[in-house]
Amino acid sequence: MSIAEKVRQTIRDLKIPHAASKVDKYITISAGVCSMVPEMNQSPSILFNTADKQLYLAKNNSRNCVMSA
Repeated sequence: MSIAEKVRQTIRDLKIPHAASKVDKYITISAGVCSMVPEMNQSPSILFNTADKQLYLAKNNSRNCVMSA
């Protein structure tokens, strides 16, 4: 289980009410995760952009989930 998934589940297990949510009656999180072995001339923005894309996939898919690349 990834760290991001453990964080997601821990927040879910707190059962903090979220009355206005259309997703769940409790607060949830979605996360985008990316890991890579950097190359010498590679910009860090590649890592951040990929993680950001994964976050938006998680939000658009079902929310309350972790997507990774």
